[in-house]
Amino acid sequence: MQFFTSKLARLRLQAVLLTHGLLQKVRSPRLSRLIRSRRFLIAAYMVAVIALAGLWWWDSPGRFLGQGQPFTFPERPLPPVTTPPTADPVTQPAVQPPLAEPPPTVAEDPPVPVEPPTTPALAVPVIAAQVNIDALERPVAGPIIKQYGFRWSATHQDFRYHFGIGIAATQGTPVVGAFAGRIKSITVNDPEWGTLVIVEHGGGWRTEYANIAAVAVRVGQAITAGQKLGQLGPNPPARSADPAQLYFALFKGDESQDPAPKFR
Repeated sequence: MQFFTSKLARLRLQAVLLTHGLLQKVRSPRLSRLIRSRRFLIAAYMVAVIALAGLWWWDSPGRFLGQGQPFTFPERPLPPVTTPPTADPVTQPAVQPPLAEPPPTVAEDPPVPVEPPTTPALAVPVIAAQVNIDALERPVAGPIIKQYGFRWSATHQDFRYHFGIGIAATQGTPVVGAFAGRIKSITVNDPEWGTLVIVEHGGGWRTEYANIAAVAVRVGQAITAGQKLGQLGPNPPARSADPAQLYFALFKGDESQDPAPKFR
């Protein structure tokens, strides 16, 4: 590229000098105007470019070999290498090792089968498919301070729908199951409910207990009515302004029901 630029600059200088010399020698006004015209200058540049391209092509080492590809001489095939035939190896007869005599067999008494110890199968409680909850045990002994339905929230300072009830109790009060069933899930550190224990009873029924601390059951465990689930803990952040209470809810499928009329 640098060679092409230097050549072009040199040709432009020579064209200017040649044009200036021609203008000094030419006496005809018409021919002088033709030389000074733009067409003559463009034609001179084109001739210079063509000459420069031809010079570059002439200096190219691969112009006779086509496309500038390097020329390589064809390789001559090497003569085949033949190896002299070798004589067949003499095979030695295989030496058979001496046969060992089998050891004498000793008659043994057949082993006495030992029966594995049998363990009594543990009875797994089965949740009935058809359950009708008519009566519930009180989870804690205390008055109901927040009824079911729309109620005022002291924490949020607005009316909110309460899907369960709030039973007043002090922290540390034991919380028991309201109906026999199986522990479905245990959620901890929930900002709305704190520790939430859900018990399923079959037939689509389930009960929920919030604000639980020191949980005494595990997921999948079968419980009976009145069995301890844990104890009442502090209110979660979403209910920090409310008095200490146990949140208790009763559901049939996805619909909540008021559990207060079912207490014994």
